[in-house]
Amino acid sequence: TESELRDLITMTLGGRAAEIVFCGEATTGAQNDLAQATKIAGDMVRKFGMSPLGSRSYEAARQALISSSVSAHTPRDHGDDTANSIDREIQRIVDEGLERAESLLREHQDAADSLAARLMEIQEMDGKEVRGALGLPEPEPVERRPANATKDSSDSSTDAEDAEVESKATSTATA
Repeated sequence: TESELRDLITMTLGGRAAEIVFCGEATTGAQNDLAQATKIAGDMVRKFGMSPLGSRSYEAARQALISSSVSAHTPRDHGDDTANSIDREIQRIVDEGLERAESLLREHQDAADSLAARLMEIQEMDGKEVRGALGLPEPEPVERRPANATKDSSDSSTDAEDAEVESKATSTATA
């Protein structure tokens, strides 16, 4: 859903937000996070119609522009003004995600400082220890499926996504 994609952008930019909030400036360390957040925002605008530009896909024109057979005369299905609007919308979505991540870190700065101090003492924490240090409840057990099993349509996450969320939470807390 759109809200899940916006949450994913916010989470992805947590490292950059931590640099800004805790170090006072950005570093080059978030380069991959920025690329990933930009791709998600671009897909929202170009593929999924999740923007004020309307319920329309701009993906065909993008693919034509990046294909190896493109020439200066390849027609697009939109003009320069629309292309600029797409770029501005992607930038707005990424900026909102970064602002939200910074706001969440500032709101929970005491907990993050406490977690960082604990990590300095013991150097390593698993997800259970992080949740305990932050006073968070244990997550509901997730039924593990064999890799070749059919995915249940009511379960919107995968084991890899679950592991990524836990990993990002731990790495963001250490930033």
